[in-house]
Amino acid sequence: LRDMVPVARGPHAQVAYGLRFPKRWQEELFLALQSFRLLPSGKGDGSLCMRAVGKEELWQVAESLLSQLRTFLRLGMVAYNSVASTTSKAGQWLRAGQHLDTSRQRSPQGSPDVVAANVAIGAFGERWQAAAHIFAKLWSWNVADRVSFNTLIRSCRDPKTSWSWAWALRLLEQSRAVRSRDVVSYSSALHASARSARSASKDWRMGVMLLRDLEVELLQPDVVLWSAAVNSQARSASWSTALFLLERLPAHSAQPNMQTFGAAMAAFDTGDCWSWALSLMEDLQEMRLDPNTLIYNAAITACEKGQEWQMSLALYSADRDGKPDLISCNAVLSALAQGNWQLALAFFSELGQERKLDIFSFGAALSACDRACLWEHALSILAELPARKLRANTVTCNTAISTCAKAGRWQVALQLLADTIAGTLDVISFNSALAASARAEEWRPALHLLSELPARRLQATSSSCNSAIMACVGSWRWALGVLSSVPSGPDKVSFDAALRACEAQAGRWKETLRLLSDFRAASHQPEVITFSTGISASQAASQWQEVFQLLAALRAAELRPSIVTAAAAVLAATFGQRGLEVKRWLRHLQHRGISGLAGIRSC
Repeated sequence: LRDMVPVARGPHAQVAYGLRFPKRWQEELFLALQSFRLLPSGKGDGSLCMRAVGKEELWQVAESLLSQLRTFLRLGMVAYNSVASTTSKAGQWLRAGQHLDTSRQRSPQGSPDVVAANVAIGAFGERWQAAAHIFAKLWSWNVADRVSFNTLIRSCRDPKTSWSWAWALRLLEQSRAVRSRDVVSYSSALHASARSARSASKDWRMGVMLLRDLEVELLQPDVVLWSAAVNSQARSASWSTALFLLERLPAHSAQPNMQTFGAAMAAFDTGDCWSWALSLMEDLQEMRLDPNTLIYNAAITACEKGQEWQMSLALYSADRDGKPDLISCNAVLSALAQGNWQLALAFFSELGQERKLDIFSFGAALSACDRACLWEHALSILAELPARKLRANTVTCNTAISTCAKAGRWQVALQLLADTIAGTLDVISFNSALAASARAEEWRPALHLLSELPARRLQATSSSCNSAIMACVGSWRWALGVLSSVPSGPDKVSFDAALRACEAQAGRWKETLRLLSDFRAASHQPEVITFSTGISASQAASQWQEVFQLLAALRAAELRPSIVTAAAAVLAATFGQRGLEVKRWLRHLQHRGISGLAGIRSC
């Protein structure tokens, strides 16, 4: 320390030198304590010591030091204010309030240091309940000023709670009553409402309402406030209102800046409004503003959500000078995966050579494979993850399983499911594997997958059960068993799959008709193919009377019979010796352009 510290010319010269090292609080504290040796006995207020500890937010050390110093020093309000600020940063709001009380008592006028109290309020950040405790003290002392209100309003922005924004508005109204609000007050309230969980999803009108209230107060909003208002619309997906506010900005003698355009661009990211995003990019060029990477990211993402992969690629190329980040790359990759899988895979390969990819990059590449049913390529991409020190997540696993299912590789899909870490799987993973089993009509693995869901603490969906029923073409009893366990009751797809399972088994016409009756009783509207299944089953069992009843129900539903249904009707009428019915259905077939029925006609 002797080598570090220059020769002191006064009691605090060494401490002043120590302040040049803000991260070396131990040395600064030591120098502050050494300064007491150069002062007369009992002099000094301990503020330098408290400031040294406060820089590192060591509230326990600060309180311990405070307790020791006040045994031989008469500490002033500055020392207590410093400890109050330190305890506030650590979230110790009760202790902070106690130190402010002591600071007020040590004040010569008996009034608190409002500036220090406001600093303590701001130190709580988004912990607005704790900040409100300090504010309540200032309010009870009748010293709360505009900064106090604005600081507390700004703290009411907890994204985890759905009602902190309401406190922000209440404080704003309270500040109006005491004439302690300004443009900063409104800006703080807008930021709070934008960050709040409820406001971000529903109350997009908040920004417009506050701006209107601001005009009534005859306050001139600045570009920061307008940016906050536009941002509130972006968070609530109200892109049209964001655009409206952006267009009104010049009328209030405020010129939009990069922050304003960035907020508006974020609103376009949430809807199918990629053309507006491109229009904003043109406005930036006209104003000779260079878009930053964040604005490019938002514009590229807007084009991606609008499935405009060409525009996404063009914007990416335009941002080459700005070195687009991985967010831009992933957005372009996702857009290409939806519109041009060949380019997507080529772009993915190029990116892998230029930069470090993340799991979202691999997810987009797997999505491209899924669209083209490139199951081998998907497995190759999935196998590359460990080499990149990445771990497959639910999305990547589900996409790979879905790709194998679409390609008809049900065994590979099931193996992928078995090899995937348990915590990564969800019901979509099982549904993809069940769909693969359904396409292959493999009912045994399908039933096994369905029975495994409860063991994984997963709830089977209607899609899960429907795929299992479709797989049970060779086992109608299992199909009917699964049908009875469909969550929230079987739907049209469930009944159609069960009907096909019964139709595939000879002599199951009674079960088929019973299913058809249950189908109609469930208020589902049968289609022609549904009636055709019942008619075919009845015809195979020579149950002509049942065929006639189904034909009557088909006509009552005002459905147009298919060719297969009409041909079955002709056969049923022929064997049932209903000549008029035969002639009517023959005319129907001739009207549909069907010939070659000479044998039936002769009968």
